[in-house]
Amino acid sequence: MTILLWSSSTILISIILISTLRLMTVVAGSKFTAFTLDYMRKVVDFARPGIAFTTVQREFPRVKYPMQLARFRADVENDGNRRQKLSRLELSVLEKFKQARDTNLPVHDTDIRRWSLTQAAVEGIDNFLASDKWLSNFKRRNNIGSRKVTKFVAKHKIFHKQEIHQAGEEFVSEVKKILPKYKLECIFNIDQSGFHYEFTSNRTLSFRNERSTFVTVKSLNATTHSYTVMPLVNAAGRLVSPVFICLQEPTCRFPVTKDVFSTSNVIVTCSISGKLNKSLMEYWIQEVLDDVTNKRVSSISRSMVHSNRYFYL
Repeated sequence: MTILLWSSSTILISIILISTLRLMTVVAGSKFTAFTLDYMRKVVDFARPGIAFTTVQREFPRVKYPMQLARFRADVENDGNRRQKLSRLELSVLEKFKQARDTNLPVHDTDIRRWSLTQAAVEGIDNFLASDKWLSNFKRRNNIGSRKVTKFVAKHKIFHKQEIHQAGEEFVSEVKKILPKYKLECIFNIDQSGFHYEFTSNRTLSFRNERSTFVTVKSLNATTHSYTVMPLVNAAGRLVSPVFICLQEPTCRFPVTKDVFSTSNVIVTCSISGKLNKSLMEYWIQEVLDDVTNKRVSSISRSMVHSNRYFYL
């Protein structure tokens, strides 16, 4: 038989150790790290010398222990603890990433590492290495992954994007001022819609081990060439006849031997690209717009990419 003898002093020491460990766990745990830097500053500013801790607790109920005040003062002096600095670092890197992708610039892992190391030096974060684990977690938290480039665009289109957006907002603002003066049947909207002659899918189920995957189409030329349809719709929600269609012809004119479909509610023309240009827009005004209205329509469109800044109808 084994007899365990416990003295009162041993029990008292055990209770003190357990209480201390619990206190350290609470202070060092997630509850402490949940404090923001702004909250810490408010606590530090309020807890001036001579202010009782109970008074601080009544003003800031989340502060539970006096030792938190000392930690708050140290973090405020250092402009935040490590977790808060890492959070600001991530926001800075994410902002740089968004700016790069908004202008369609390519971004790689080395770019993210470089941005993070630069910001770590600014924040004064010691021993930050931009490790593989940090990089992986950063991309996972912000839904970032490697993507195949599906289209290359010219630089000037990206730089003019903001200018075009601003011009569009100005146009909408001007039109809203004059809309109440007209009936819904007298307000028209047009939109150019491009279509390929033959739609195909660029993906298909097939065997994994085959070297090349082929898909049969009726015409290779039809998969790359397109035509434009420009319907005219009034504000009452009705499609106004006739519909304007621009086909793609290499010579910008229909061959003599080609039988062009003709009907009263469709007007067909052509261009080299299958898209509309300034001269075709003037042709549309003569053949379509003048046919559906007896009076001149005044409107300013900045959304059309022409040499003239204003295009009067």
